[in-house]
Amino acid sequence: AREDSKELGEIESLFNAYMDLGRKLVSSLITAKDIGMAEQDIKRFGEVTNNLRQHLDEYTSGKDKTFKEGIEGLSRLAGNFKNITILIAAGIIMLGIFLAIRLGRAIVQPLQEMASVAEKIASGDLTVKMVARGNDEVGSLARSFSSMIVSLREMVAGAENAANQITLTSQELAASSQVMGSNSEETNRQATTASAA
Repeated sequence: AREDSKELGEIESLFNAYMDLGRKLVSSLITAKDIGMAEQDIKRFGEVTNNLRQHLDEYTSGKDKTFKEGIEGLSRLAGNFKNITILIAAGIIMLGIFLAIRLGRAIVQPLQEMASVAEKIASGDLTVKMVARGNDEVGSLARSFSSMIVSLREMVAGAENAANQITLTSQELAASSQVMGSNSEETNRQATTASAA
C-alpha cells in the first residue's frame, strides 16, 4: 500500500507537471515571437508525456484489468490533450500568419497607390486624386500627398494665369506699338508736307 501510494504520488506529480507544461506551451505558442522557443516547449512537453506514460505503464502492469483500463483511459486523455494542444497551437500560428499578411497588405497597398499617383504626377498628369484612408501613419502620408497634389495644381494654375497675363500684356504692347508707329508715320508725313509748303 505504501509503495502504491508513493507510485501514485509520483504519477500525480508527473501528471501535474504535464498539465502545467501543457498550459505553458499553449501560452508560449500564443505569445511566441521565436518559433525555436515554441519547438523546445513542444519537445519538453513530449518528454514529459512519454515519462508520464512510462510511469503509468509500469504502475498498471501489475494491477488488475479494471484498474489498468482506468489508467489507460487517463493516458489516452493525456494523449488527446497533447493532440488538442498541438491543434490549438497550429490554429494560433495560422491565425498569426493570416493577420500578418492582412497587416502587410494594409500597409503595402496604399503605398503602391501613392507610388502610382506619383508616377502620373511625374509624367505631368495633375488631374489624379489621392484617397486617404485611415488615421494611421500611412493615412497621414496619403493626406499629405493629396495636399501636395492640390498645391501643385494651384501652382500650375497660377503659372498659367501669369503666362496668359504676360501674353495679353504683350499683345496690348504690340497693338500700342503699332498705333504709335502709325501715328509716327502720320506725323512724319504732315511734317514733310508742312516743310514743303
